[in-house]
Amino acid sequence: TGAQIGVVDRIFTRIGASDDLHRGQSTFFVEMNEMAEILRNATRKSLVLLDEVGRGTSTFDGLSLAWAIAEELLRIHAKVLFATHYHEMTSLADRFPGIKNFTVLVKELGNEVIFCGALLLGQQTKAMESKWLGWLGSQAPWWRELKRYSKGLKNEI
Repeated sequence: TGAQIGVVDRIFTRIGASDDLHRGQSTFFVEMNEMAEILRNATRKSLVLLDEVGRGTSTFDGLSLAWAIAEELLRIHAKVLFATHYHEMTSLADRFPGIKNFTVLVKELGNEVIFCGALLLGQQTKAMESKWLGWLGSQAPWWRELKRYSKGLKNEI
């Protein structure tokens, strides 16, 4: 499998987390500076690779940032691969014909989650957070509290 991207004028990436604390820049501040640079300089011939934009702030602020950035990149017509855990963003594919959602093929065997290394057209239909959190130790005393908080927050939204 592969992708045909064509000629690009620049490749921009915003992947991973880093800070510059000795200069007073948090991870979020570094990310926002990098995103501003990308948005100032990307063109319709640019390739932009983004991973989890909007971390380091509240969920709703992060989602708002990621959404606005995605729409700006659409306006620019850049070639974009945007990896995110914000499932709400999958609805952009319903509004903009150039967007396609892909998901990573995942298999569950009991409490084990196996990433199969394949991308499928479509979106993830099942939340996996309980599996991920289970890796932290589902027998830990705080596990019940975590599940209670998670359920309460979902009911508030």
